[in-house]
Amino acid sequence: MDRFDQLQQLLTEAGLDVCVNEPMSRHTTFRIGGPAALFIGVKDVDSLKYVLKYLNGSEIRVFVLGRGSNVLFADKGFDGAVVS
Repeated sequence: MDRFDQLQQLLTEAGLDVCVNEPMSRHTTFRIGGPAALFIGVKDVDSLKYVLKYLNGSEIRVFVLGRGSNVLFADKGFDGAVVS
């Protein structure tokens, strides 16, 4: 089980929405961008704190995405976790 599998399992068990290889083009206003290794949807501040607390101690790259305007992701994607 790799680091992304472990994270996905932990966050799914916590009731969070987690997608693997989610195209970032679905989440940006310019509609471009390759897949994020993990895309984590948080519902409130507490779930955001939970996710960031776990990720802070990991070696997984993290990008916190707001509404996706004025953000560009490479077509090759993002090898890390996008939290939105």
